[in-house]
Amino acid sequence: MKFSPLFKNRIQIPIKIGSVWQAPNNIWTTNFARNKRNSGMHPAILERINNDKITAYLTPGTSQDYNKGTCVFKTRLANNIKQSYFLLRLTMPITVNELEELNMSWNGVSQLSEKQVEDLKWQVKMCSGKIIHDVQIEPKSFWKKLWKKIR
Repeated sequence: MKFSPLFKNRIQIPIKIGSVWQAPNNIWTTNFARNKRNSGMHPAILERINNDKITAYLTPGTSQDYNKGTCVFKTRLANNIKQSYFLLRLTMPITVNELEELNMSWNGVSQLSEKQVEDLKWQVKMCSGKIIHDVQIEPKSFWKKLWKKIR
């Protein structure tokens, strides 16, 4: 997989549920953006992280109005931005290393608010029955600094 090198290894905040990412259309293994595979970006939110902290699950977003069932998480990423629709049935696994290669933030928003994260967890529970636990991953720079201290 090819990712944008612009933000590579520069994530300075922990990666956690509800973080917002710029996902190129060519990463999706689901049918999402199938007619635009070679170009463009979509917002994506981190739905969950496995306890092993190796695999995460990314949910694609769009500005198209999806009013179909409970498997769509609707939210505003910022006050001046129109509604975003995150398609929970199209969530796909991604390794944390691959995730760290993506650019974090969409329209200046890098993390959903606490209320939005709680709403996301509830929506995932209603859609798939999965309960999401709060797992976060420290940025690579944190581990590099820690390694230097103990050496």
